[in-house]
Amino acid sequence: MADLDPTFYTDGDIDVNPTCNPTLESIVEARYSRRAMITRSAGLASAVSMAGFLGGCGGDDGPGTPNTTVTSPGGQTSSGAVFQLAATVAGDPLTNLQWSQTSGPPVSLENASTPNASFLAPSVSAATPLGFRIGGTGNRNQPVSTDVTVMVEPGKIGFSAVAKNLNDVVTVPAGYQVTILYRFGDPINAATPAFANNGTDTNIGNRSGDQHDGMYYFGLAATGTTPDPTSNSRGVLCINHENIVQRYLHPNGP
Repeated sequence: MADLDPTFYTDGDIDVNPTCNPTLESIVEARYSRRAMITRSAGLASAVSMAGFLGGCGGDDGPGTPNTTVTSPGGQTSSGAVFQLAATVAGDPLTNLQWSQTSGPPVSLENASTPNASFLAPSVSAATPLGFRIGGTGNRNQPVSTDVTVMVEPGKIGFSAVAKNLNDVVTVPAGYQVTILYRFGDPINAATPAFANNGTDTNIGNRSGDQHDGMYYFGLAATGTTPDPTSNSRGVLCINHENIVQRYLHPNGP
């Protein structure tokens, strides 16, 4: 037993045999049940039958490796897109089902313990393969897995240009939506009420200004404060209000 992977070993009363061989109990049970059905003159047939049982590995021949297959198509995507990893498990059920990444720029896997995991494709400058593995534990603690590859292409614009218009709103392509993140008068702390925009607002020093002239997104790693210029899912959005309205800031002249 010293050569066995301890991951597949238990020393309880349930099982200490993670190999493809049947248990001693199953051998004894099968042998004596066969003896009850065959005569002494058919000893050779009994030996052949028992040899077939000992050599069995899964299926009806014995409780060896699981009759389980795991398949997944892989695929292709582009930087910044969410890709769905889909696997199909057929045959005997698996336990400890898990997706893991085996190669390529590291990504964060969502729902990695289900057949359908997903990840946000990383930023790449050229076509880059990402390797993944889906697997689990089958009958008699035998591992079952399959490897898939997802090709990530550099990011690209996948929408039609917006037609010219005079609308007093931001216009975005079909299939997209726009949300205002930060506007003049918005409170910048919890103690300041919402902006009424009717001349009654006070505490302007704790409200956002107007005429901002710069904005930049600083990407962060999945956790902590480590910068990650390739991240487009977590970061800090910085806005500069250096541009001013002269008649408000300097009413008596600059």
